[in-house]
Amino acid sequence: MTKNVIVVDEQGNEYGATYSKRARGLVKNGRARFIDENKICLACPPKEFLEDKMNENINNIDKANEPKSLFTMDYCLSQIAKVQTDSMYLKDYFAELSKVAECNNEFVAQERMKALVDAVRCRETTNQQMLEFYNKMYDDLRPATMQDKVAVVKNAFESISNSIANNCESEDVFAALSDIADKIKDLVENIINEY
Repeated sequence: MTKNVIVVDEQGNEYGATYSKRARGLVKNGRARFIDENKICLACPPKEFLEDKMNENINNIDKANEPKSLFTMDYCLSQIAKVQTDSMYLKDYFAELSKVAECNNEFVAQERMKALVDAVRCRETTNQQMLEFYNKMYDDLRPATMQDKVAVVKNAFESISNSIANNCESEDVFAALSDIADKIKDLVENIINEY
C-alpha cells in the first residue's frame, strides 16, 4: 500500500501524500474534499503535517506491545546474588542443632543430627544446581564473542574429522577428506578473523 493521494490546502500548499483510505476518511468526516482523483484539499490545514506523526505513533505502539523477556542478564545476576546471600536456613539448622544437645536419649540425638546434616546437604545441592542453572542462563543471554564462534566451528570440524576417521577404511580417502576438512576450517577461521 502506498501513499498515492496528494494533500494540499486552499492556497495550493502541498503537505505530502497519504493513503487513499485515509483520504476517503478525511472526506467522509468533512475535513477535506477531493479536487482530483488523487488529490484532496484540506478544509482546515494543520499547523504541521500529522501523517508522519501518526506513523511514528503506530510504530511506537508496535514496539510497546512487543513482549519483554523476564529473563535478562540482570535477572540472572540478581538470582545468583539471592542464592549466595540466602543463609537464613543455616541459622535455623544451628538452632535445631542446639536443641539436639538438650536431648537425653543418645540414639534420638544422633538421628536428629543425621537428619539435620542431610537437610543441609540437600539444601546445598539445590543451591549448587540453581547456581549452575543461572550461570548457564547468563551464558545463553550473553552475546557470543568471536572466540565462542570459532570454538563452535572448530568443534564441528573435529566432529566431522572423527566421523571420517571412524567410517573410512581406505587411508587415501581418509587423508583426502581430512585435508578438505582442514582447508574448510582454515577458510572459516580466516573469514571469522576478518570480522
